[in-house]
Amino acid sequence: MMLKGVTSVEIQKSQPKKPDITKTTGYQSAMTDIEAGRVYHAENAEDMFRQILG
Repeated sequence: MMLKGVTSVEIQKSQPKKPDITKTTGYQSAMTDIEAGRVYHAENAEDMFRQILG
């Protein structure tokens, strides 16, 4: 709908600021696990289950 006397209207949507993931507890916990060597590697899902279940 047009308003009398209004020639144009511009709408600006502000972009939400992305949080710094390096400050999250999960990220810090993961980095601690990596530094302590609590990281395992598997070739695929089958290999992962073989490592877990033996």
